[in-house]
Amino acid sequence: MVARKLLKQKYMKNQNNMQSILYIHGFNSAGSAWKAMKLIEYFPDYEIVSPTLDYYTQSPDALIAQLKHEIDTHDIRMIVGTSLGGMMTMYMSALCGLKALAINPASRPNESLRQFVGVELINYATETKHYLSQEAFDAYQGFITGPFNDVHFDNSKLTFALAKDDELLGSYDSLKEQFKGFTIHEFDKVTHRFVKFEYLVPIIRDILES
Repeated sequence: MVARKLLKQKYMKNQNNMQSILYIHGFNSAGSAWKAMKLIEYFPDYEIVSPTLDYYTQSPDALIAQLKHEIDTHDIRMIVGTSLGGMMTMYMSALCGLKALAINPASRPNESLRQFVGVELINYATETKHYLSQEAFDAYQGFITGPFNDVHFDNSKLTFALAKDDELLGSYDSLKEQFKGFTIHEFDKVTHRFVKFEYLVPIIRDILES
């Protein structure tokens, strides 16, 4: 409830074409997640646009349409996203030509989400119960081998923040190799959820000011 109130207050401040940061939350989270609250805290001069995405039942195409609507209706200066939201951040950056920071991006959801199909999940942000449908998982597989594979990722627009101790995405060396040629900021003792958000603040500021 407090998180929703803060987001509503931040939204109400968006007058006279206030510039915005689009935050894309990860799987099993929500737009009211603590990272969105941290963005509000550290970037008071920006509107934080943080929609809740239904990763459980919606196809990537539907999620992209929702994000594209946010981009079309706000003055988005950059995108910040984490985990599966980091994968969506990569794609939306390429699709819309926006600067972006992808935090521990789950860029292979056809692998990382398989374990969650049909399993009862408690949303980290809302504490509500959900299930990842087989149909949604299948759609991610098609998305990764299709549209995601076909776009051009611009290394002048896209930056990565990677945890050396990420417990979900597999070998760190393999992950780092996947993003070779891009600016990569490496961190230790932050885990997949990136528990030290303050480490990211100067990076986000640099991207906004570049």
